[in-house]
Amino acid sequence: MKHRTSLFFFVPIVTSFQLLGFGPLQAGRPPVAKVENVVDTFYGVEVEDPYRYMENLKDPYVREWIRGQADYAAEVLSQIPGRDALYERLKELDAGKPFRISRIRRYPDGTLFYEKLASGQNIPKLYVRPARGGERLLVDPEAIESADRQHFSINSYSPSPDERFVVYGLAKGGSEQTVLHIKNVATGEDLAE
Repeated sequence: MKHRTSLFFFVPIVTSFQLLGFGPLQAGRPPVAKVENVVDTFYGVEVEDPYRYMENLKDPYVREWIRGQADYAAEVLSQIPGRDALYERLKELDAGKPFRISRIRRYPDGTLFYEKLASGQNIPKLYVRPARGGERLLVDPEAIESADRQHFSINSYSPSPDERFVVYGLAKGGSEQTVLHIKNVATGEDLAE
């Protein structure tokens, strides 16, 4: 199985394997990006940007460079001894967790807002856990129905400083177009706004 992943993420991992005594990993060389310096002047200060062209992800050169980086990373990572067995063990351990919690926001009084993804579910749900009290579901995207049978997901959320309200963004069908909603935390009702 060949995985494409950015090299920049795995350089510390590869270095760690070498430091742990696995020896140097042999691979080709990663592609070197060309330098096309662009100079902008901001408030009288010249700022150089030698890789601005990389911002254009539709540029065939940039796409080829990214592909080359991914291929190089895959080549290096594929040489890690016992990699497949380690990957299978990590999957096994990860599957045993009853849930995952992410995007945690903690308030000074101890109240927590977080997203929770239970094992076997596909979409995280938004919860609140007051300092004194149990966990309470605030937003369940799977319970929201649409006429075209598209699913919803929580793209972002932000509780108010007084914890009375939470603004949350729902994205439909995996899109990045988010519709914001305001929920009263105490009652669980969405406001008309």
